[in-house]
Amino acid sequence: MVHPPRSRFHRVSVDGYTRVALDFRTMQAVVPAAGRGSRLGELTANRPKGLVDVAGRPLLAHVFDRAIEAGADELVVVIGYEAARIVDRFGDEYRGTPITYVHQRDRRGLAHAVVQTEPHVDGPFLVVNGDNIFTESLRPVVRALDRDGVDGALAVEEVSREADRRTGGVE
Repeated sequence: MVHPPRSRFHRVSVDGYTRVALDFRTMQAVVPAAGRGSRLGELTANRPKGLVDVAGRPLLAHVFDRAIEAGADELVVVIGYEAARIVDRFGDEYRGTPITYVHQRDRRGLAHAVVQTEPHVDGPFLVVNGDNIFTESLRPVVRALDRDGVDGALAVEEVSREADRRTGGVE
C-alpha cells in the first residue's frame, strides 16, 4: 500500500485552542530492496534477495527490526525485482510499523532508489540497505544527527582488503 506523504506537523488542542506543533519524534527508514541479488546465485533464483532465509527469517525482517530499534516509525521500502512477493510477504505493516512501498521501475543504483522515495519522505530519515544485517545497534548513528551542525551520518564497517576490492569501501 502506498501511504500519502506525511506531515511533521500535527494539531494539538490546549485549553480549547488548537495549535499546530512540529513533531520531532518521527523518523522514517528508507530500505532499498529493489535489486535482483544476482551475486547470491541459487539463493535468488526464485525469490528476491530480501526474502532469502537468514537464521529462519527473511533478510528484510532483520533489516526492519534494526531500523525500528533505531527509532523508525515508518518503513519506506523500495521494491523492484519480484516486488509483489515482498509486498505479499510483509503487507502494510511490520510489527505495527507502517510500510510504504515505492516501486523503482528502472533500477539505476542505490542513489536512484533513494531519490525515488522523495515524495514519501518528510523530515529525518535513515537509509538502511535491504541486504545488510547489522550486528550493532544503529541508534548511535541516529543520535549523531541530534548534534548541532550535523546534517548526515554514515555507518561503516571494517572489512578485509579482499572484500573492499570486491564490493568497494570507504576511506
